[in-house]
Amino acid sequence: MKVSVTCCTTKHIILTKLLSHALEGIKNAQQTMTAMKAANKELKGMMKTVRIEDIDSMQDETTDVMDVSNEIQETLGRSYNVPDEFDEEELMGGMTLIAVSYS
Repeated sequence: MKVSVTCCTTKHIILTKLLSHALEGIKNAQQTMTAMKAANKELKGMMKTVRIEDIDSMQDETTDVMDVSNEIQETLGRSYNVPDEFDEEELMGGMTLIAVSYS
């Protein structure tokens, strides 16, 4: 008879452990849901201050500014048929003559 008592006791211990594990899983799920609800509420509140139209408008303005900036850089980078090799002393002499003539 003692064998069946031990067998029943072992089954009860296993069942108790399974139930304890299931209970822990449910508690974790509840905590997760509570955290998700709080985060969702916070996101909804924050979304009221952010509008897609505002983001699109800002991106359009940024694109326009970048286009203008690129045009300016292209204009400033134009070549004026200056040869790749030139005499720096001759160039400085010419600049000096121009400066003296305006003085």
